[in-house]
Amino acid sequence: MRTLAISLILASLAAQPASAQQPPAPPTETIKTAATHSATEQALIDLAKSKWDWMADKKVDSLATLFDDKAMFTHMGGTWGKSRELATNVGSD
Repeated sequence: MRTLAISLILASLAAQPASAQQPPAPPTETIKTAATHSATEQALIDLAKSKWDWMADKKVDSLATLFDDKAMFTHMGGTWGKSRELATNVGSD
C-alpha cells in the first residue's frame, strides 16, 4: 500500500507540465536618460559627482558640510549616523 501511494505521488509529479517551472520573462523596458538637464538637475548631478570625489579623496571636511547632522547612512554592514559615516571615510588606504 505504501509503495502504491509513493508511486502515485511520483507519477503525478512527473505528469505536471514542465512550463510550470519556467521563470518569468525578463522586463522589456529600457532606461532612458535625458540628453539635457535643467539648471537644478545639473547642479544636483554636479554635487553628486563632487560627493563621490570627496569620498574617494577622503575629504571629510567637505563631506561634513554636505551631510546633515540628522542624516542616516545605510550600507550592507548596517545603518549609522553622520559621525560614523565620516569616520569610515577617514580610514586608511
